[in-house]
Amino acid sequence: MTQQKGTIFLKEVSTLDCAVFDGKQAVKGMTWLADVFISGALDKNHFVWDFGKAKKNIKNIIDKYFDHVLILPADSPHCTQKTGINGTNIKVILDIEPEVTDHGDQKNIAMEYDAPAASYAFIPGALFSVANLEEAIALKIKESLPPGVQSLKVKLNEEIGDAHALFFHYTHGLAGHDGACQRLFHGHRSKVEVRIDGQRDFAIEKWLVGEVLKESIHIAVTSQIPSFRGGEDILPVDESHKIQMSYDGSQGSYKAQIPSSKVLMIEEETSVECLADFLFNKVKERVPGKLVSLMVFEGVNKGAIREETRL
Repeated sequence: MTQQKGTIFLKEVSTLDCAVFDGKQAVKGMTWLADVFISGALDKNHFVWDFGKAKKNIKNIIDKYFDHVLILPADSPHCTQKTGINGTNIKVILDIEPEVTDHGDQKNIAMEYDAPAASYAFIPGALFSVANLEEAIALKIKESLPPGVQSLKVKLNEEIGDAHALFFHYTHGLAGHDGACQRLFHGHRSKVEVRIDGQRDFAIEKWLVGEVLKESIHIAVTSQIPSFRGGEDILPVDESHKIQMSYDGSQGSYKAQIPSSKVLMIEEETSVECLADFLFNKVKERVPGKLVSLMVFEGVNKGAIREETRL
């Protein structure tokens, strides 16, 4: 008797909020929703794989190895690996495509990152691609498949949003967080929605995403910059116009060297709540006297609201 076979799927089994390096656009925050398709022989219960066990197993693997990390192409000529802090960290030097100034000169915007090994995911290839990431996730999941499963495929999807949605990318780290959010280079692909006097304002949203957030940015606070002294109006940068950042978290020590043009400073902390306050105040400066409501997302289906009501 021929053994019965089947295929099952798990839609949005996990969400990846991470950072990627592609060698051109520097380090960029990303968010993907992961779908998984599994084929194989049916077991005694006529299951390819029990949904409860499959979902738990797959989500745990994705969250542990690919979520809240910096994803790097292992064979990239633009990424150099070295031993980092305390001999246990990994330090990477990212050779980013130079920026061209208004005067036609090229400006070196290489970045450095020194962090615990668990802060990275190295995937095959010389360049980053979503297909390579999908394959790397699938290979890791396949290490713990039950007997009978014959194939597994991962599909990563970006949030689509409504017809007017504008997305921006950001990276950040929360030094005081006791989990993976403390990693200095993790990130999100997010959107922002603004209402002025109760009406959605797409022009303001476009201004925030393009001019304030620059479509892709690293968000930081002065407490992450050791050389910053209170009361200064100008952030300290080195001779190559880079900001030196460092802090210690419960998972280890983090250091980064980031071009000042890629950094947005906000108040207090880099949480989405503080980002909402920062963007809200920017909008209020632009439209004084108007009633402002702002919603900023941290990846998909979560975020913070800042709004006011008339007395």
